[in-house]
Amino acid sequence: MAVYSKIFKQAYFLTRKHRFLWTFGLFLVWDALFFLSFIFSNPDKNQNEQQHQQLQAWLTVRPGLTLAFAGALLVLFAVFIVLYFRARAGLIMTIKGILDKQEVSFQKGFKLSKLFYLRLLGSSVIQVSCLILAFIILAVPVAYLWSLGFLFRASLLGFFALLIFVPISFIASLTNVLSPLFIVQYDLTIEESIRQSFNLVGRLWLKLLAFHVLLTIGVWTALFGCLFVVFLLSLPVVLLSSFFYDKFGAFLGALTIGTGMTVIGIIFLTMLAGIAVFHQISWVLAFQELVKPQPEDETEAVSLPEIVS
Repeated sequence: MAVYSKIFKQAYFLTRKHRFLWTFGLFLVWDALFFLSFIFSNPDKNQNEQQHQQLQAWLTVRPGLTLAFAGALLVLFAVFIVLYFRARAGLIMTIKGILDKQEVSFQKGFKLSKLFYLRLLGSSVIQVSCLILAFIILAVPVAYLWSLGFLFRASLLGFFALLIFVPISFIASLTNVLSPLFIVQYDLTIEESIRQSFNLVGRLWLKLLAFHVLLTIGVWTALFGCLFVVFLLSLPVVLLSSFFYDKFGAFLGALTIGTGMTVIGIIFLTMLAGIAVFHQISWVLAFQELVKPQPEDETEAVSLPEIVS
């Protein structure tokens, strides 16, 4: 526990000291935009369905525009994916540079991330695909028995499938965190990084589990704290916009709540970026506690890490 406490304190100190790292974090939490749109969306279900039907009807009579819209969404999604993995690679490199007392900057880290981000993407795709495949293999027999009406057998088989899938998903989540660290810090291939991650998890799964649980609790606590701050900031904005709406009309009321929620959204994303940076710094520090570089052999191009038991 003392080691974990030291890691979290150092991660918090580095997160506060090197605020430029939060720029990387912004690229890691872009999916929070969808979360924000869900929170601040219209809660009226009937009105949402009506708007959806109107949009669908409008796009149906314009197939060319629909294809262009779908293509633009795909391109935008691909851009976000590339930015995400470049930011993740750049953040890991920059954190390592800070720990090694090197000269670092956002521009330098993001520029050098092009050497690693495709391997990070490939590693993530492989591991997520394997996890989905494992889920399908375990779920199909359960669904088949359920469809035949064998509810007890399906439930029993589902229970055992869950006992198998939970540790598989735990291992996959850990290797998905560790393999980018092996790729960036040791310049390993996708295959070798996954193999080294499995080796590390196999030897030190209990330490990694304890660290993962403590870090997750800390991150979720910080996240709920951020949501509470957003709630407190939203109250005066809503009250002020309602006042302006009643006294000066709909335009000023809508302008007030739109501006206020935009500012709150920016604050929320900034806080999420800080949490993402803290999370990554914590894993880099834990990684350096668990592995150390071997002396590079003259006959090998890459030196492999040694796992500390």
